[in-house]
Parts: sequence; C-alpha cells; structure tokens
Amino acid sequence: MIFNEKDSPSQDYIIEILLIFVAIFYSISPATSELQNEMVEGYLYKLILETTSDWTTVKVLGGPLIIGYNYTVTQGLDAPNLRYTTSPNFIWIGKKAFDATLVRIDVEVIALRGGDARMVIKKGDIGSTKISIYAWRGGGYYQIYSVVNEEVNP
Repeated sequence: MIFNEKDSPSQDYIIEILLIFVAIFYSISPATSELQNEMVEGYLYKLILETTSDWTTVKVLGGPLIIGYNYTVTQGLDAPNLRYTTSPNFIWIGKKAFDATLVRIDVEVIALRGGDARMVIKKGDIGSTKISIYAWRGGGYYQIYSVVNEEVNP
C-alpha cells in the first residue's frame, strides 16, 4: 500500500497491525512445532462419482480430516450444459434437463485420521448415481464401499 504524507497511517494503526501479525505468528508456532516432533498418519482415498441423472449431489458428513484433494472429470465433458463443483465434502453435477449422458468425476483425497463417514446422495428423476470409494493399500487402490442410487427424491 502506498501512502503520501497527507494520508499516511497513524502510529497507532501501524502498531495495531503489528500486534495482529505477532498474535497470528504465536498462535501458529506451537501447532507447527508439535507437528515437527511427531509422525502424522495419512490416508489416500479415491472417490469415483458416476451419474446418468441430469443433476446429482453428494454430501460427505463426518469422516476423516481432509487436508487436500484433486479431481478430474474423466467422462462426459461433452454433456449438454455440463456444470459441476467440488469441495472436500461436497460434489454437485448439473446438466441439461433430462440429459442421460454419463458423467464421471474422480476425486483423490489426502486425509488425516481415518474415520467413518456418512453420505447423502440426491439426484434428479432420471438415471442413476453411483459412488465408489477406494483406499490406498500396498501400492494400489482397493474398493472399500460402493452404492447406487436409482431412486427418485421425495
């Protein structure tokens, strides 16, 4: 930020900003130093979402602490009006109404502390939505869960 003498910040303002930075620094330091002295167990998961419905949502409730993720749309990029969004605990896919083009999104997740999770899957009136979850063990992924929703939402 550039100030001229006329509108330069007051000494009190600068001290307040410095105090905020010091407070942030000291609140982060203990957590960082604790991690440096301990091994943290991590988990790799892959979630594959396949849908022929014109819209679908997947919410993941609870479960492991996700620290990073990456996703790839591996099928259906040519679906009419394709839209999608992903976050660590939510995936949404939308397409043109009544379009049954298969769309597949692969999501790879790095997580701390494995744990049980619940999933809520909703979809439009056509097609189906399938979720498959894989865990990384011994050099490859193996399937730990799979479910297909072919129902109509109430």
